[in-house]
Amino acid sequence: MTDLKMLSRRFYPMLRAALPPVLRLVSVVLFFYFCARYWAAPSPALLLKLLQSAAAFALTFLPKLLHLENTRSAPLFYIFLFAACVAGSLGELYEKFTFYDVAVHLLSGVFLAVLAADLVQKSGLPLQKKQYFFFALLLTACAAALWEMYEFVAFTALKNTTLAAQNFLAQLGLAPAQQTAAALQSHMELSLHNVNALVQNEYDTFCDILCALVTGALTAGFVAKKSRRV
Repeated sequence: MTDLKMLSRRFYPMLRAALPPVLRLVSVVLFFYFCARYWAAPSPALLLKLLQSAAAFALTFLPKLLHLENTRSAPLFYIFLFAACVAGSLGELYEKFTFYDVAVHLLSGVFLAVLAADLVQKSGLPLQKKQYFFFALLLTACAAALWEMYEFVAFTALKNTTLAAQNFLAQLGLAPAQQTAAALQSHMELSLHNVNALVQNEYDTFCDILCALVTGALTAGFVAKKSRRV
């Protein structure tokens, strides 16, 4: 048992140090891959992939900017980022597997509960375990709700912004000018059909938030039980 604890204490820092550069490398490779594809055959869908790969690269620096890079939640954040952005959006696993969206929300609950514990420790507030538990649930609920709002706003506005960017690139000669706004609109609606269906489905939104709350509650209960101090 002691050997397992020692192994976990050594493995976790190694994982925490290895994940950021690996994710950055993957994001950069994907960015240039979609650049090449866009140059060969420009389309709004590929332009979206470019933006998502750039966002994934930028988000790998978020724990460092928030001074959370050495916390327990940092590896979970990088794993969540890979699952949600790299594999889910860029790898199109959301479209390929109907259960994948639920799996990502289940993972988010685990990450947010551990993040809540790290925030409590970093603040130095003498919170009791019950107070931490409710704080973790509140953080998970707020983050899940904000994520659903982000999906709705982002993908609702995405059609217009992508069309504007495509027209701008056409003026620079970087995209075929013969692509009309009507054709681009139709293409975007087709490429985002599955995502828009999820955003507009109230039942799906409720299930996503519930999944995050369930795993968040289970993880927070485990953390509170196993830790002398949160």
